[in-house]
Amino acid sequence: MSSDAIEARIRNIVGRILHVSDGSQPSGDFPLLGDDGVFDSVIALELVLALENEFGIVVMDNEVGAANLKNIDSMIRFVGTKIGLK
Repeated sequence: MSSDAIEARIRNIVGRILHVSDGSQPSGDFPLLGDDGVFDSVIALELVLALENEFGIVVMDNEVGAANLKNIDSMIRFVGTKIGLK
């Protein structure tokens, strides 16, 4: 799977969570999780479950946080690493 395919699927997930109906998406570096993010802990759990289901990965407790889930760009890198994308 390519990085572009991962990005498209993550953007789809984020769009569903944010209830975006017009196709607009936040920029890749827009803060979603963390001190300045728009996601709270409940939405973060929804995000993790969606990533696990979409990509067939397991996100460990110590992987949940801004380092991996802060924004779309960090999620692309994280998922790519989890599925062995080089």
